[in-house]
Amino acid sequence: MIPSPRIAVVDDDPASVKAIRESLEKLGTACLPVLVQAGRPSVPNPVRGIRLLFLDIHLVSGGQSGAALYDICGAIAEQVLAKDNGPYVLVIWTSHKDERKALLSHLSAHYPALPQPLASLEMAKEDFLQGGGFDSARLAERIAELLKSQPQANALLHWEDAVDAACGDLISVLMGFISRGEMFLGTANEKLERLLTAIAQRSVGARNVSDDVLAAINEGFVPLLLDRLSHIPDKNEKLAEKWTAAVTKPDTLVSMDLAESASLNGMHHIASAISGEYKPGMRGAIYELPENYDLSVLITGIDPNKLLDTYIQRKDGTPDGLATLKSKIRWCLVGLRAACDQAQQNVGLHRLLLALRIPDPIGVKGFGPLKHGASHCSMPMLIDGHVSKFVFNFHYLVTLTESQFNAMKVKSTLRFRENFCGDLENRFAAHASRPGLIDMTQR
Repeated sequence: MIPSPRIAVVDDDPASVKAIRESLEKLGTACLPVLVQAGRPSVPNPVRGIRLLFLDIHLVSGGQSGAALYDICGAIAEQVLAKDNGPYVLVIWTSHKDERKALLSHLSAHYPALPQPLASLEMAKEDFLQGGGFDSARLAERIAELLKSQPQANALLHWEDAVDAACGDLISVLMGFISRGEMFLGTANEKLERLLTAIAQRSVGARNVSDDVLAAINEGFVPLLLDRLSHIPDKNEKLAEKWTAAVTKPDTLVSMDLAESASLNGMHHIASAISGEYKPGMRGAIYELPENYDLSVLITGIDPNKLLDTYIQRKDGTPDGLATLKSKIRWCLVGLRAACDQAQQNVGLHRLLLALRIPDPIGVKGFGPLKHGASHCSMPMLIDGHVSKFVFNFHYLVTLTESQFNAMKVKSTLRFRENFCGDLENRFAAHASRPGLIDMTQR
């Protein structure tokens, strides 16, 4: 894999491209020059990893204006930036700065595949023209000023850079176990493979590595990386300085409405499958059961309506609204596979917890999550555009063989992230170890 450049300049004027390149060189960095000719950018494929993008508005000759001009700009930008490019600062570098707002509004509304910028700035070309060319020193100074004017974006990008450094440090330490001579000569492949194989085998057991090599390597690397991320080195306190500029009122409590809180909760605790669905038995996987699914197949000896009463309480003591409630809720199974079993295919029975997904607010008067020793209700989370909570009852643990699980034909596209899984496991274990010690001391 060849790393992508971090900065790119897109323009149809070679002199403008050269001006940005020379200015960045004065700042001690470089860029990918993307020259547009006949409406085509000079890059063969969209690029990932761009963090600073200079984009001209007029990229073709012909006198186009308005939406036609902006469509050309949007189409070219999509050919330059990959959909999963990541966060970047967009600088509109143009002689027509009066069109900037219209362009950006058009791109936002009509080009959903174009990743949204972390910050958006402008630079007028005419401000840097001098003697028939560009003043690269002044241009470099302005670039630095612009980035400094966006403290939040600046801090996030530097934090990402620090995370990259933490990954690099981990790999450098690993390479340190092999002699410098072999590393320089490029003859260390077998020794490096031996180290990686040993890490994978010690993490999940030698017999399990072949089931999922990536998961086995992650078992060995993730704890090491997590420690480095928890202690990111901050040389000269530059990172701390940037975050101080980005978060200027740390002691002022931020009030958030339900939609904002649920959106951030969803980001923290829910993940979507990249490839479409998660493999069967994935730890934290959420399997939504079909509507009107016969729960007695999973939980024998109990009426499904009485089962609902162990998750939802009727606050007014009446059954009114029960039919409406049933149309809003969904039963789910949540995988409780042990973290250390993630890299193994043959782990025996699938361990699943029966959960109830409810809208928040529940929307039916007189009903709400039941609170008792075996119950746990999650925080509100935004999932697929809807605010939901999950209600768990630790009495209802379902264990299925591989064939039983496959026969259910349920698929998972969502999972709870690791922190949520760990918290759920702790609550489950705490319930199993009840009651606590009796303490007669008066308090």
